[in-house]
Amino acid sequence: MQSVVATYDKYDLQTYLLPIWEGHTVYNEIVMFYPDGLTKKVDPAPLLYTPQKVLSVRSYDLKTEYVEGVDYTVENGCIALTAASRIKAWAYDAYWLATPSTVKLPSVRVPDRYYVYGDGSVFAEYQVCVTYTHEDRWGGPLPTYQGDKLPRTTKALKNKGALNVVYYGPSGTAGKEASGAIGIPPHMPRWTELVTQQLEHLTGVTIHETNTAVSGKKIDWGLENVEERVNAYSPDLLVLNFGGNDGSAKWSCEKFQAYNRLLIEAVRAKHPACEVLLVTPYLFNPDERTRYGPQAEYQTGLIQLAEAMDGVAVANMTEIDQYVMTKKRYGDVTGNNVNHHNDFLIRV
Repeated sequence: MQSVVATYDKYDLQTYLLPIWEGHTVYNEIVMFYPDGLTKKVDPAPLLYTPQKVLSVRSYDLKTEYVEGVDYTVENGCIALTAASRIKAWAYDAYWLATPSTVKLPSVRVPDRYYVYGDGSVFAEYQVCVTYTHEDRWGGPLPTYQGDKLPRTTKALKNKGALNVVYYGPSGTAGKEASGAIGIPPHMPRWTELVTQQLEHLTGVTIHETNTAVSGKKIDWGLENVEERVNAYSPDLLVLNFGGNDGSAKWSCEKFQAYNRLLIEAVRAKHPACEVLLVTPYLFNPDERTRYGPQAEYQTGLIQLAEAMDGVAVANMTEIDQYVMTKKRYGDVTGNNVNHHNDFLIRV
């Protein structure tokens, strides 16, 4: 059920963690205005649902509210810019580069052009947050309860005991490009902190969070460093979120699955009772093929691993990403145009 205290003019934990697959209001869904690579036109930005009523369109930092009919209009369920809009839109040559920027991101669809790359606030300056009501329903996969696969964790939460959680992975787990992690408004924390804070709010349990993620790493590095980055913290629950960089390296599903198993076994050799939550990879820019790989295929191997091992569950972010991308464009959900989400999908 949606909270009566939900708000869209500032970051609020309870609002931001309302499931986007429930209810009839979406808070601060993000869109961006940029030209199509072939037509060079800045098309209206699609939303996840068909809007019934737009309640607010605000800048990424939520400080500036834009006015319907002055800055934007709603056309065929999309947000369109007016000629005199204060909302920033990318110029063609600034978004589609003739020569690569600091990171070479060649486009498949526009073969003579490169995507602009940027971290931090580069894309946030062009993205806006839309809050709206809708009547249509979520048509994608629904997360299912898996507490039975993590009985010790579930017992600790129900009995209000302390819980020691270690989060381990690459840049997405480390916090890129969550607004709070990169120091810009609205200062939403990285997803690991959102999970910890919400679990504490819902259960009253004291959760000790340790995040040992490092940007750019694959799971072979994770295995090599498991002693100092996982075992040293005696986890009750290990949350693993590798896969993005492994996919960029074009690792096979079998190899990726095998390394996950080895890492889990290495942890349980020291901490036999440790339970594991495997978070499947988020999607990379599908039009940029130097880093795009079999990331989406890894979900199958991780699900198989959880079925084969006790005390292992899966949070399937990949399938949620896949459905969202049937409704929205990559530019609307990205934080750097290659592999990091913005606040909207980080919340999910």
